[in-house]
Amino acid sequence: MENQRLKYLFLAFGWFIGIMTIMAQHPMTDQIILRYQEHQDPKIALQEMAQSVSKEEKKLAFVMYTEGFLLKECYKKNPAEDIKISWRDQSIEKLQQALLAQPDAATRDNIQKAQKFLLGTYFNDALIAARSFQSSNEALPYQLFEKFEKKIQQSQTDQPVNALKSQFYKKLAERHYELWQPADTILIHPKSCINLYQKVLLQDPTDCEALHNLAVLYYNIGVNKIKNVPSQAEMDQLIQLQEEAIGLFRQALPFAESTFQDCPKTLSQYKALMYIQKALGNDEAFERLQTEVQQLFPND
Repeated sequence: MENQRLKYLFLAFGWFIGIMTIMAQHPMTDQIILRYQEHQDPKIALQEMAQSVSKEEKKLAFVMYTEGFLLKECYKKNPAEDIKISWRDQSIEKLQQALLAQPDAATRDNIQKAQKFLLGTYFNDALIAARSFQSSNEALPYQLFEKFEKKIQQSQTDQPVNALKSQFYKKLAERHYELWQPADTILIHPKSCINLYQKVLLQDPTDCEALHNLAVLYYNIGVNKIKNVPSQAEMDQLIQLQEEAIGLFRQALPFAESTFQDCPKTLSQYKALMYIQKALGNDEAFERLQTEVQQLFPND
């Protein structure tokens, strides 16, 4: 995530440089930009544009681009206020209008970089919500991600939507796992985790993280089922719970084995498969894996 933010900051910097190097397209707008470089207050610059630039001039691509840039700077300086004022939404709309007004190549390039930066902030909002939601506001991350997708469609910007969607699903699954309480016999959160990781595998059937976490989830659900056996359970109930747990361990096994096909070998990957094989009574497979672990990870 930190690398992503640095990337967005770089794009924003490049956009700023772009504005400074393509002057003389509109003298009045150029003067406003020069003054903005001195006072660094985008609100003042927007006020100057509102007062000094005519309605017809505001339809020019470079002028709309400049206004979109200033709206974006307002958002950057006061993101908390944006909830009420919607500078970001206005900015991305104005940039799209500028793009449709047939700008020159340099302006078009700067517009597209600016759009990518703004789209990144919508995506970040969805990720933050995915990692921090509570059961009471579980719908919020989905709403924010839907908004992000709509902004992509509006801006017609090329984005790796499937990869970003998978990243979003993973963050949601991580949060559901955090919210899972051992006493939860209904398994609301674990089932949500499984559903989300299955969606990731629809995008990429070889996703190592999703495969590993599905193996861990099924195994942990099985272990949790055994741990929650009532102290006064009848023999028939004990047998049923044991069979259900074994069924979950069997579901975990193919996911754990899949991580050994295309994924880099890690200690956690070995441990998952070892524990699953042990739970299924496959002692020979467990001992073989244990020997490999001792050879590959002698210091762990």
